[in-house]
Amino acid sequence: MLRFFFAAVVLALNGCAMIPSELSTDGPFAATTPLQAQSGSHEGERVRWGGVIIRATTESNQTCFEVMGLSLDSDAAPEANDQSLGRFIACAKGFYEPALYAAGREITFTGRI
Repeated sequence: MLRFFFAAVVLALNGCAMIPSELSTDGPFAATTPLQAQSGSHEGERVRWGGVIIRATTESNQTCFEVMGLSLDSDAAPEANDQSLGRFIACAKGFYEPALYAAGREITFTGRI
């Protein structure tokens, strides 16, 4: 019985360390950071970027997020540190409630430059 309990705990902890499927299935991702992408030579590359929302703006058919870029940890979550990778704007089709996606909230995106 103790072995079963130990195995269940290990499996549960493994499940917590996995990258959410929405963020892992779009790969492979370029190792480009928001600052490196400014050169324009990375257009069309797939990226996975994240950080802290500065502002969310709704438009007629999309919501755009201004984000202070941060490095991502092994779970594709923004790492809390004092090293900004610059700011970027990511737009998603549809309406995302700005009150829910408010300034200061962490967020991760996948997409193309």
